[in-house]
Amino acid sequence: MPSGGKFPQAETGGGIIAVVWQELALTRQTESEVSGNASLSLMVKTADGPWKTVSNVAGPYPFVGKEASIYSLAVNDQGHILLAVSSSDREIQIIKSTDGGNVFNIVSVITSDYTVISPKVFYRDGGGYLLFVTRQSMGEGTGDALSTYYSVSEDGTAWSPLALLVNDPGKQLNFLPYHASHNGREFVVFQVLETGERPSYQLYLKVSSDRGRTWGPLIWLSGFNEEQIGAESTPVLYDNQRPFIAPVNGKLAVTWERRFMAGAPQVYYMEVDDSGKILGDPERVSQGVRSCRYPQIAVADGVTYLFWFDNRAGDEQIIAAWKEGIFWQDNYLSRMAGVSIFQKPVVLDNRLQVVWENQRAGVSRIIFLAPDRTAPAPFAVPLDFAAGRRVKQDRFSVTWNLPRDSSGIAGFAYSMDRDPGGLPPRQIMVPSLNNRAAAFTINEDGYWYFHLAAQDYAGNWSDTSGLSIFRDTTPPGPVTIAEPEMDDNGFLLSNSITINWEKPEEDDPIGGYSYDLQFLGER
Repeated sequence: MPSGGKFPQAETGGGIIAVVWQELALTRQTESEVSGNASLSLMVKTADGPWKTVSNVAGPYPFVGKEASIYSLAVNDQGHILLAVSSSDREIQIIKSTDGGNVFNIVSVITSDYTVISPKVFYRDGGGYLLFVTRQSMGEGTGDALSTYYSVSEDGTAWSPLALLVNDPGKQLNFLPYHASHNGREFVVFQVLETGERPSYQLYLKVSSDRGRTWGPLIWLSGFNEEQIGAESTPVLYDNQRPFIAPVNGKLAVTWERRFMAGAPQVYYMEVDDSGKILGDPERVSQGVRSCRYPQIAVADGVTYLFWFDNRAGDEQIIAAWKEGIFWQDNYLSRMAGVSIFQKPVVLDNRLQVVWENQRAGVSRIIFLAPDRTAPAPFAVPLDFAAGRRVKQDRFSVTWNLPRDSSGIAGFAYSMDRDPGGLPPRQIMVPSLNNRAAAFTINEDGYWYFHLAAQDYAGNWSDTSGLSIFRDTTPPGPVTIAEPEMDDNGFLLSNSITINWEKPEEDDPIGGYSYDLQFLGER
């Protein structure tokens, strides 16, 4: 995708994928801030169609300060694209396209008497939209606080007045809401900065039964104790930020960053029911001391995936995680130079696809990773025999290469049998990080076949490759020697003769002959 883009967002709906990013034309830059004009561009495609690029669909918008995202994206089930943009410090523009991104029009402008920033727009299941913004709540008995406000629209054009999401005393400092629809209800999860002896960010959930017009009481999600260094620690010792919520296999799943005291943030995961009740125990997904940020959820082929970026390799890279049994497994998704951040997974036609921002050498670019449906076959190499030739040994050793694959090779499976069209089992027998080798003992002559296949981290199996082996430990039969010409007395006709013989009666190929002429003396 084009260079220069930042803060990508992606959504699917109506059979399309829409990817939007932000570009900034700088007019001034210092160590502490930048100024310039921000604009938005877009790429859109159907599941199997080509990409269509539309530049400058919104903007330019004057920008001063630290560069941050100024927009949010939603796509409805008809493929209509909706953008909510902070067009000024007290104004949110709603920009809409109903023709797949060819033409965008400003359909609504939401104004406020106070500063309003960070719009987040979401499509509701069954139609309509929810908009959340962060707004000054001064003058409403809350002090000069930044709180989350919301608005509801049935068509993306007419919006209800901004309403305060949280009225509870002591909870007015709340940010970063994320929404999901599930079983006819609306859910929004967000973080609250709670003051006290130790200020900390805590996660809360609200549920709406009337499509987001009103919201129920606060549900505390991060209020659980954990054991740290052999002792149980209370919730106020943890900071919980950047929550994400999504339907997962009939339930709702929440993932977020959780940090103990001044430690590195880690990725956590929990599931809740339709009332917001936590199901089971929350899980820590990431391990170690790396800083893990911006976790998100996607479901494809019935598998729940988590994505985040962390600094395990120095520069931040995108990580994908999935569950095997009761344990979470993870691996790199972005295997590339530079810093990779702000990933957004999307699913279209049950195909999981991911977009993110990559920064390298001072240049940002948008990366789109399409579904990986194939894996390359490994190439087997004999270590102690010649493939396809007859050998008289019993023990055979094979090694193979590590193929290059966009998702990475997870491991290999192999088998040895007498079927030239045989297949190895579809389960990893040799992880890719192990020594890539196998050894066999064969106790029966004839052709044998070594079958080998690779599986990548996307779950794809390669075609089967392999080697043929011919074990031959049985010597050939005796030759038939033709009698040379002799005279009537039984003597050779000449001192120089040619001795001929016939090969053994078996059809086995003969590698060669050896002979020995012995002098038997005079009669």
